[in-house]
Amino acid sequence: MQNSKLKKIQQESEKIEKLPIHTDYISIQNFFNIRIQNIYDCLILEEEDLNVTEKNFANLLTIYGDKTGYEASNTEIRIIDFFPDQHLTAAEQFYIAKSWMQNVLERIKNLSDKSIVFIFSYDNQTLTVRFHQKRDGEFWLADPNSYEEPVGYFISNET
Repeated sequence: MQNSKLKKIQQESEKIEKLPIHTDYISIQNFFNIRIQNIYDCLILEEEDLNVTEKNFANLLTIYGDKTGYEASNTEIRIIDFFPDQHLTAAEQFYIAKSWMQNVLERIKNLSDKSIVFIFSYDNQTLTVRFHQKRDGEFWLADPNSYEEPVGYFISNET
């Protein structure tokens, strides 16, 4: 589900035939191979191994509200961070983000059997993507139409 502003960006991205990206191999590798860890049934992006005790994790859940809030807060990527010195349009960033989303789905097959909710938001010149596992009674972005900026979500078994 997306608001009309994100739908417009998606429609523009579907017209892209070739991306004008000039970047190094390391940036591309870092983008597609970002580390995903499973911490107490929460998938997060983190370079270092985390040593989180059950007590610390329980404290984290009080801060974030639930596992979904913890996941969504710790899986954020900004497309432009991986493509420095590029002047990518919203549609180009969306196009790249959809590829990243498919890559993540392939990589987490062994980490989770739940559907994955990908949240896209665009603010000024930056497309941000977050994700969380779909859990009963928990949802991080319920109504994209309540936002002024372009936002929406895609659920893995519905993409």
